[in-house]
Amino acid sequence: MKNQIIEVKISDIKIGNRHRKDMGDVESLAESINETELLQPIGITPDNELIFGERRLRAYRDVMKLETIPVRIIDESSILHCQFTENTMRKDFTPSELVSIIEAMASFSHGGDRKSDQTRNSSVETLTLPEAARRVGWSKDTFNRAKAVRDAGIPELVDAMDSNKLSISAASELSKCEPDEQKSVLKKGAKHAKWYANRIRKQNNDVSTPEYETPQWLFNHLDQEFHFTLDAAALPANAKCDNFFTPKTDGLQQSWAGQTTWCNPPFGKHEIGDWVKKAYEESRNGATTVMILPSGYKDYRWWKDFCVNGEVRFLHDYIRFPRCGEKTTAYIDVTVVIFGPDIVPGSAGPPIIKANVEANSQDSAEDARHPTNLCAC
Repeated sequence: MKNQIIEVKISDIKIGNRHRKDMGDVESLAESINETELLQPIGITPDNELIFGERRLRAYRDVMKLETIPVRIIDESSILHCQFTENTMRKDFTPSELVSIIEAMASFSHGGDRKSDQTRNSSVETLTLPEAARRVGWSKDTFNRAKAVRDAGIPELVDAMDSNKLSISAASELSKCEPDEQKSVLKKGAKHAKWYANRIRKQNNDVSTPEYETPQWLFNHLDQEFHFTLDAAALPANAKCDNFFTPKTDGLQQSWAGQTTWCNPPFGKHEIGDWVKKAYEESRNGATTVMILPSGYKDYRWWKDFCVNGEVRFLHDYIRFPRCGEKTTAYIDVTVVIFGPDIVPGSAGPPIIKANVEANSQDSAEDARHPTNLCAC
């Protein structure tokens, strides 16, 4: 495959419909090519259809005004018939290029694979994307992550992945951010970008959706004090109150007026702020709301805007959240925040220690079984 590099007229190359719409700074790319020469040829099929390298092609054609460009002929049938090893593929092509090659392989119909007649007997073989990914030594998840970077990442992010400054996994986390945020993160260097990607991953792993149920001991402890009448974010299977809102009925769009509300909101960074704002606004209308929030989010704007107006109660140790209907659990460091008309803004309530709560519950149960007879003579 390395030897199949030739000069081809740019006018003969068929670009077709491409995933990437933002070509980035093509002029800067052209300057770089002029200084260092084109280090990686573009890829085309034997029929001159572009597989990867559109930015390089545009730099050659639109900025440098050249008529030909070095290309590498990508023969899908050779890859499909395993004539190139996985290591060779990963060495010769960047991750974004492999994504395009895998897609081309999946859309390529050809005669059955002679090396796998026992598993494929049809006269025409069409691979699925996971099957095509495996031909180049990738898993389905690796392909999906790299594809997300190619499709949603700014050119600088794609380049960082392709040059191995960022792993495919880290780059895929950053591709979830808005373009301006991606650019801001990458300007601070690869080390900062890796840290930022890990931060995003940790937040996503710590997501508390309605499927992650509030620990019963914690709810019971707070319910003894507040006597909740509404669970604002729940599922029918794990609602803590008879009156509750589900994702379908959407507690953010409902009134909490006149209620004493329990709220274990989704912890995703793009939505949790809306729930905190809702609780604060409802408190200004007379409602009391008790929430559990990730302790690691105290630097977020919504915490500084709203939580400073509530009462904070810290919990000792990470809290175990069971997933509804499954054995899966998540251990999360959370803080209780209380909004209400009688709450002193910025106040701190007593810390919540599970061992103490359980001990008090046992004492209460023991007292109930053996009440003291004050009338005994």
